[in-house]
Amino acid sequence: MKYWTILLLSVLVLCVEPAVQAQQSPAAEVKAKASPPWETPVDLVLYAARQYKDHSVRYFMLKDISESLAHAGDIDRALDVAQEIKERGERDVARYRIAAALSQQGNLNQSLELIRKIKDPNGRTYARMKIASALGKKGKTQEALKVIQVIERPTSQIDVFCELASTLAKSGDQKQAQAILKQAQAVFEKMDDPLSEDIRSELRDLELMLLAATDKKQIQEILKKMIAFDDKDLDLKQVRKRVATQTRIATALAEAGEVEQALEIVDHIAAWNIRAPALKSIARALVSMGKIKLAQEVIQKNAVIEELAQKINHPELSSIRFERATTLKTISIALADRGDLKQALQIARTIKNKSSKALALQHIASHFAEEGEFEQAFQVSDLITLKQVRSETSGSIALALAKSGEIKRALNIVEQIEDPFIADRSETLKQIACYCAENNDSLQAVDIASRIEIARDRAETLLKIASIQARMGNTKAALATVDLALKSAQKITLDENRTGVLYRIVSFLAEEGAFTKALEVAGQLKTDPNQGNPEKFWLHDQTDAFRKIAIVLVDKNEFQKAMQVIHRINNQESRMEALFSIAEKISTDPVPESSGHDRRMKKKFTTVEKQRARQLVEAIQKNDSV
Repeated sequence: MKYWTILLLSVLVLCVEPAVQAQQSPAAEVKAKASPPWETPVDLVLYAARQYKDHSVRYFMLKDISESLAHAGDIDRALDVAQEIKERGERDVARYRIAAALSQQGNLNQSLELIRKIKDPNGRTYARMKIASALGKKGKTQEALKVIQVIERPTSQIDVFCELASTLAKSGDQKQAQAILKQAQAVFEKMDDPLSEDIRSELRDLELMLLAATDKKQIQEILKKMIAFDDKDLDLKQVRKRVATQTRIATALAEAGEVEQALEIVDHIAAWNIRAPALKSIARALVSMGKIKLAQEVIQKNAVIEELAQKINHPELSSIRFERATTLKTISIALADRGDLKQALQIARTIKNKSSKALALQHIASHFAEEGEFEQAFQVSDLITLKQVRSETSGSIALALAKSGEIKRALNIVEQIEDPFIADRSETLKQIACYCAENNDSLQAVDIASRIEIARDRAETLLKIASIQARMGNTKAALATVDLALKSAQKITLDENRTGVLYRIVSFLAEEGAFTKALEVAGQLKTDPNQGNPEKFWLHDQTDAFRKIAIVLVDKNEFQKAMQVIHRINNQESRMEALFSIAEKISTDPVPESSGHDRRMKKKFTTVEKQRARQLVEAIQKNDSV
C-alpha cells in the first residue's frame, strides 16, 4: 500500500511539474523576448526620454517620439507612447500631431476618429482647422471639405472655407472657390445676428441722413440718435465678431472675382464706422491679384466713411483715416513693383498719414535706385519727412550704388547717415560688405565690415562674410575672417548680445570642422547666462554650445569625440538633454517634403548605429549614477 502511495505521488508530481512550467512560460517568454534599449530606434529614444525626472520635459520628448512614430506609419505604437503622457492637454497635442500625420498619409477617417477623442472642444477645432488647411494647400480639396464639415464652431468653419477658397482662387480655379464660398455664406446665415432688421434699418437711415446733413444742429440731433443705440442692450462685441466674419467672406469673394458681391456684404455692415477695415481688406486682396485700378475704386468708398466720421468728430476718425492711408500705401508700393513709378509717386503724394507716406516713398526711391536713376531716387528721398525712414532710404540707395560699381560714392552716403540712426549705417555697411564677398572680393568686404562702429554688428557681418567664403570653398580665408569676428565679439559689452554672437561662431567653427577652436570659444560662454531669470531662457549657454558641437561631430561620424564633448557638460540634466538630442538624431530621419522639422522614426538600426546606440545607453546610465 505504501508502495502504491509513493508511486501515485510520483505520478502526480510528474504531471503537475510540466503544468507549473507551462504557467511560468509566459513570463519566461517575455523575459526572453525583452530587448535591450539599444536594439531598435524607438527603444533607444523611449529609454532616453523616460530618464527625465522633469515631467514637462519628458512629456515634450514623448510628444516628439509619438509624432515620429506616426510619420513612420506605426500608429498603434505612437498612440501607446502618447498614452504615457499623463497631462491631458499635452496628451491631446500628441493626438493632434498623430492625426495630422495620418491625414498626410491619406488615412483621413482614422485621423478624424482620433480627433474626436480630444476632450477639449477648442483643441478639436484647432486640430481640424490645421488639418483642413494643410489638405487645401496640397490641393486635396475634397478631403479638406470633409474635415471642414465636422468643425464645431461656425466662425472657425467659415475661416477655413474662406482660406480654402482663397487658395483655389489664387491657383486659378475661381469657379470652385465661388462654390465653396456659397457654403461659407450658408453657415453665416444660420448664425445668430445681434442686430434685428429694425435696428439695422434705423442705423442705415441715420447714416444717409448724416451724409446729407449740412446744419450743425441737425448733425448733433442725428448723433444723439446714433448714441442712443448704445443703450439698446446691444452686444457690441458680438457685432464686431460678426463683422470680422463678414469681412473674411467678402475678402475671399473679391479674390474669387466676385467684387460686387463682396461690396454688397460690406454695405450690409450696419456699423458704418467699422466698414473701413473691411474695405481695406478687399482692396488689399485686389492689389495682391494685380487689380490695382479696382482696388483704388474700392478704397475711395472709405472717403465717404471718413466724411461721416469727420462730421461728428467720431473717436475712431484717426483709425478710419489710417485704414485708408495704409491701403493707399499698399497700392503705391504695388504700382512701384510693377514698374509704374510715376503713378506710384502720384498716389504716395496724396497719402495724409506721415508713416504710410514715408514708407511708400521709400519703396519708390529704392526702385529708382535699383534702376540706376539715382538723381530721381534722391529727389524722392528728400520728400520723406520721417528721419528714420529717410536714413533707411539712404542706405538702400547706397547699396544700389555699390552694386553699380560706385563703392566710394556709396560709402560717402553711408557716412552722412546721422548718429541717431547708427544702426542704419551698420546695416547698410553689412549689406555692401556681403555684396562684395558674394562677388569674390573678400578683402574689400572685410575692409568695409571693419568700418562698422557697433561691435555686435561688426562681428555678425564678419561672420556672414566667413559663411560666404566657406560656401565658395575658401575655408582658410573663412577661418581667418571668423577670427576677426571673434575679436569683435569679445568687445561686445552687453552680455545678451555677446552670448548670441559667440554661440553662432561656435556653430560656424563646428560646421567647418574646426572643433578645437569651437570648444575654445564654447568655453567663453557662461554656464547660466540668464542668471535664473526665466524671461531670458532663450540665451545660449555653454551647454548649448557643447551640444551643438557634439551633434555636428555625430553628423561627421566622429561619435567618440561627440561623447567626450558631452561629458564636458557639468549639469546632469543638461547632459541628459544632449544625450537625448543625439539619440533622436540617430533614431529618426527628416520627413520628405515637410516644411517643418518633422522627423520619422527609423525601422531599424544599421550595425554601426546599434553600436552607437549601445554607447549612448551606457552614457545615459553613467549620467544617472552621477
